[in-house]
Amino acid sequence: MLNNLLAAGLLFPVVAALSLVAAVWTSHQTGRNCSAILIPVVGPLLLTCWIVAAGHSWLWIPVVWIADPATLFAGAAAYRILFTVPPGSTCSAADAAVGERHAEDDRTAGCECCPESTDRTAP
Repeated sequence: MLNNLLAAGLLFPVVAALSLVAAVWTSHQTGRNCSAILIPVVGPLLLTCWIVAAGHSWLWIPVVWIADPATLFAGAAAYRILFTVPPGSTCSAADAAVGERHAEDDRTAGCECCPESTDRTAP
C-alpha cells in the first residue's frame, strides 16, 4: 500500500518536470510556444499522505510541496490572476479579485475590472 502511494505521488511531479524540460527544449528548437503537462496539488497531496502513513519526519512535507513544479506554477498563476490588475487601472487588486466595484468617480469610467463601465477611453 505504501509503495503504491509513493509511486502515485512521485508520478505527477516527475511527469511535470519532464514535460517542462520537453516544452522548453521544443520551444527553443522550433521557436514556437509549447505547453507542459502540469497537474498541481495531486502529487504533493499523495506524497504528504505517504510521509504521514510511513511515519517519516513531518519536516519533509514542505519540501514535497516546494519540489513539485506544477504546484509552484499553479501558485504563481493564481497569484498573478488574483492580485494583479491591468496597468493604468484604478481598481485595487483585492477589488478586482473579488469582482467588487470601487467608488464611482471620473477616474473609473473606463476601468477594465468593472463590467458596468462603458467608457473605455478614460484612463
